[in-house]
Amino acid sequence: MISHRIEANHPIFEWFTCLSYGIIAALVAKTLFLPSGILDQVPLWQRLVPMALAFIGFYLLGKRLWIGIVFGETCFITLLWFNGV
Repeated sequence: MISHRIEANHPIFEWFTCLSYGIIAALVAKTLFLPSGILDQVPLWQRLVPMALAFIGFYLLGKRLWIGIVFGETCFITLLWFNGV
């Protein structure tokens, strides 16, 4: 079988992993800095502060993805709520 001869640590798989991370980072950056639709009405600082808090929560509380998501979304919704956007 072919699957037995494929190495999981082969450089081509590492390259695809890096490529995937790069594409995700580019999409997040595009969404933050060049938004479209209703997100375009939200000021830049109200998009960057939740992202920063999501990173801080992610790294300080055990690198759990759901914690970063909860931190970011809670901060974003709170800022929108208090600033009336």
